[in-house]
Amino acid sequence: MEKELPEIKADKASKLPPVPGGAKNFQVIYHPDGSDPSETMVHGVRFRAGVAVPISSAQTALVPITDKVERDGIVCNRTVERRIPLVDLLRRNPFFSVDGERAERVRPGSQIPTSPDSYRGYAIIWIAASNSASGIRHRWAAEEALRMRCGCQAEDIAYISPFLEMRVKECEDGGGVLAA
Repeated sequence: MEKELPEIKADKASKLPPVPGGAKNFQVIYHPDGSDPSETMVHGVRFRAGVAVPISSAQTALVPITDKVERDGIVCNRTVERRIPLVDLLRRNPFFSVDGERAERVRPGSQIPTSPDSYRGYAIIWIAASNSASGIRHRWAAEEALRMRCGCQAEDIAYISPFLEMRVKECEDGGGVLAA
């Protein structure tokens, strides 16, 4: 059973006295997306959608930080937990605003290619994920302008074409399911 945390009402949050020791209070608001829950818990602090919660700059959270370390000519990754101010973590999270400022949300897959190299990688990924031969053909035709903006040349198309043709054939032969 989940332990209930004391709630801080929005009107009381704005009237809190300054935090001793030079720390500062920040007003943090949770902004859920359409399918997200209306309340969430982050490092022991309960947030409700649209309700300001005061967070002190002195409140920290243990976060794993990975550093590259070289030993005897070998580069290794070393991960250690470090205390980071909770406000700094929330400031980078697009689902929270700190004192009215909110980080921009970068959606995965929203990167539009801008060069021939990036278009080749982009095209191979969507071709591999496609399950319909007609869908592949339609998208390939629709992306002609994008290939031109990226500066794709004949050698770029020649690089992608074998993957495209093989995937179209696989989708026609097996209904889009790749054989193991």
